[in-house]
Amino acid sequence: MSKLLANQIANYNDNGPVEAKEGLNLPTGKPLQLNGIVGTAGQYLTTDGTSLQWTTLPTIPAAQIQVDWNEVVASETDYIKNKPSLSAVALSGNYVDLINKPTIPADQVQSDWNVGTPSDVAFIKNKPAFAPVATTGAYTDLTGKPTIPATLGDFGIGAQDINFGSYKITYSNVYSTLGDLQAVSASTYHGMFAHVHSTGSGYFAHSGGWVELLDVNKSISALSDVYTTGVTDGQVLKWDAGNARWSPADDDNSGGGGGGSGSSTFVGLTDTPANFTSAANKNVVVNTAGNALEFVDSGTSSNEIIPVAFAFVTADTAGTGTGISWGAYNSTNNRIEFTFDTAQPDANYFVLWAREQYAQHEIIVTNKTTTGFRTTWVNNDGSDLPPSIFGGGLVVYASTPTRSVGAGWNEALPIATANVLGGIKVGSGLAINAQGVLTASGGGGGATALDGLSDVTISTPQVNQVLKYDGSEWTNQADATGGGGAGVTDGDKGDVVVSASGQTWLLDTSGVTAGSYDNASITVDAKGRVTSASAGSGLMSRATDSVTFSSLAAGSSATGTLALGKTYSLLKIETSHAAWVTIYIDAASRTNDVNRNIQTDPLPGAGVVAEIVTTGDTIQNITPAVVGWNNDSTPGTTAYLKVVNMDASTQNLVVTATYITLEK
Repeated sequence: MSKLLANQIANYNDNGPVEAKEGLNLPTGKPLQLNGIVGTAGQYLTTDGTSLQWTTLPTIPAAQIQVDWNEVVASETDYIKNKPSLSAVALSGNYVDLINKPTIPADQVQSDWNVGTPSDVAFIKNKPAFAPVATTGAYTDLTGKPTIPATLGDFGIGAQDINFGSYKITYSNVYSTLGDLQAVSASTYHGMFAHVHSTGSGYFAHSGGWVELLDVNKSISALSDVYTTGVTDGQVLKWDAGNARWSPADDDNSGGGGGGSGSSTFVGLTDTPANFTSAANKNVVVNTAGNALEFVDSGTSSNEIIPVAFAFVTADTAGTGTGISWGAYNSTNNRIEFTFDTAQPDANYFVLWAREQYAQHEIIVTNKTTTGFRTTWVNNDGSDLPPSIFGGGLVVYASTPTRSVGAGWNEALPIATANVLGGIKVGSGLAINAQGVLTASGGGGGATALDGLSDVTISTPQVNQVLKYDGSEWTNQADATGGGGAGVTDGDKGDVVVSASGQTWLLDTSGVTAGSYDNASITVDAKGRVTSASAGSGLMSRATDSVTFSSLAAGSSATGTLALGKTYSLLKIETSHAAWVTIYIDAASRTNDVNRNIQTDPLPGAGVVAEIVTTGDTIQNITPAVVGWNNDSTPGTTAYLKVVNMDASTQNLVVTATYITLEK
């Protein structure tokens, strides 16, 4: 341990502080001075960042005590300085101790929409001015209302074509009865198609009427020119020129005198040559006038070079040509095998070929037989060159390539088949049977031939055959009618009398006077004879009946009647002003229909005979005519009406019907 005795210690090297590396040890009882000042008890050294100084510890007061609101001595520690002077309400909390209290208005009242005095408490300020519809809620009180379509016509339907493009239209257009359909104007809806459930038929509108369509399930009697009423077993259909239709008739097999003035030889006919002189090897043709047959020379023949087969190959797959077919291309050996449809008489035929693009592309023909040959498809260097890259055509000529072709009409055409062109071209859906008859197959549900009808069966028809009814269907049979001589006598086949010349046919009557009848006592016996108990009054003529609806207000309806007959045919309805007119079979139907509007059609069986809507003084033709009738418990002549005045003002509305009475 070393000691240093000195009054001052300084660092003369850099005027910096003296460093006590190992600490500073002050002996007990020795003071520590700072600038010659010894600190007092409790002081400690602090620095202000520049120098040191002695600092006295702070004085800590006594512990804090609670203040007392009621302390009044200012020097007391619990005294509260600057304590405010509270108002009375601060201690009472009572509203009455408040000063400057506000004036509180009277109790609030309900606002009143109808109060118009601004100073009134119930008055509502800035009340909006509502439109009438705000309080009525009525559509009619709206302004700027849109136009609402009322009918399909408002959408343009009926006024213009509608193009559905490639989309289908699926709909049900069926009527329960034919009468329901006939109530629809065929003139207005010309071209419309509909189905009637009760008849099972389809109908289309044409020329003002509904035309029934014939299908395979219908009888031959459905044809317009065929009449089969009363047909019996063994009868045939024969042409009835007087009625312009085919009608049932007895198959007269009574023999006869041999045909009257007819001829049994070709030259005996009136429009054929008179003899066969110098006619050998000639042809029969129609003369230039077009009214007779004549013999003409057959003309000369010429030899033409005609190929027997042709193939045009453009793909590597198998195919067919004219008179020939071929297999698929074999890429291993570049070959295609060809086969004739009909074998050739020998293998000396010639195959002419050509390939597209360039002459050096070759088709090598080898291995010729009567049934076919082989081809190799190569490039000029012998490399593979299939037909799918460069196609080729081949024409085959027989060893004798010429064929004798006649001059015009005596050319013998081959028999036509589905693959061979001949007298006719047979395409898809057609066929030729063993007898050379062209028939059709497939297609829709309609009959395309007489044999297609459900009650007709035709098997190998022959010239002069007729259709004969065998009790269940019509079949083709020989016409057993006699020759036309005078062999028929009075009393045979319905009292037919034939004159000796075979030309005049007279029908015995039973004392019926010529004329028209409507008497119910007319009868027809088993032989077709008409008998009448009285002359009758003749057919009814058309007539008119009118009814007036006086002072009928616009839009109002009224009821009335017309006297048209127990059963009648309605032809026309005339109105003096715009009106909606409906005719009913009875009063009950009219009453039940009272709530139906003008846009709604009556239901089937609702008792509506006819209904029209006019726009003024108009005559509405009923086409086709409608049959109406009276449905009262005791049938009468009354037709029941309902009329609505469609005019804009009150009118004396007159309705006139033109009709024919069918039942008195």
